[in-house]
Amino acid sequence: MKKSVIATAALACLLAACSSKAHKTTKPTEQDHVTKSEVLFSSLHNNTLKLTLADNQCNGLKSNVATRTIQVPYNSNIVVGACVKVVTDKDDKVKSITNISRSESSSVMSRTGHY
Repeated sequence: MKKSVIATAALACLLAACSSKAHKTTKPTEQDHVTKSEVLFSSLHNNTLKLTLADNQCNGLKSNVATRTIQVPYNSNIVVGACVKVVTDKDDKVKSITNISRSESSSVMSRTGHY
């Protein structure tokens, strides 16, 4: 019984580490549009994050800030309150999103939530 629990925990840590490496950003092309936004709300649906962003160039909330909602693959580095760089293509489809207000966590334990 103990061996199966340990094996399951090890597999979960390995999957979490691999999934965080899969979300590395690519360099934007000339056709891409890059914006800085602040994450206002975040909710997890299966393995997808639904984010509400304030298009304020990360300059703090003001009274009349445009917001938009996007869906991206789960990334533990995208948290509420973070300043993110969003790269979209010419059709406004999200190509990548990167937290630019803090460095990525290098600890597997902090990404999985298991301590």
